[in-house]
Amino acid sequence: GTVLCVTLHMLLLLSALLPSLGPVWGAGSPNILYILVDDFGYSDVSWNNPTMHTPVLEQLAREGVILDQFYSQPRCSPSRAALLTGLYPYKMSIQRGNIGPFRPSGLATVFPTIPELLKEKGYSTHLVGKWHLGYCHQDYLPTRRGFDTFFGQYGQQTDHYTRVDMMNRHIG
Repeated sequence: GTVLCVTLHMLLLLSALLPSLGPVWGAGSPNILYILVDDFGYSDVSWNNPTMHTPVLEQLAREGVILDQFYSQPRCSPSRAALLTGLYPYKMSIQRGNIGPFRPSGLATVFPTIPELLKEKGYSTHLVGKWHLGYCHQDYLPTRRGFDTFFGQYGQQTDHYTRVDMMNRHIG
């Protein structure tokens, strides 16, 4: 099977690529597609609000599983840490805010991530979008935390097209 994590701004790119990935999505183990969307509300999708037009998301949701009863974190890094580890952010001491630029910290490596565990079961894993879980040490990078490939930006406030940080053009 294949695991692909994606953020919403990369969904358009993904929708264009999915048909070409046909042979990659092997038979046997189920394929998993996680979509983490920052700043998205309950009524921001067409299956909860008929005035919203999100046909690709709706098709993916209808053909998969809609998780609509869950707890969300108010910031990016705690949300991503919870999604990737299955732990509450306070269990990892990451509950209070985002991991900002040039902070010498990241998602602690003592906590296994779901992609790391899925790789042990033979999955290939890929991340498209925003990481936002640390980059000041190689051990914090997505390709060291269970992802085979990563295409995106390491931190926040990054232009979705150029992948240049909006506050500091030397990072992204």
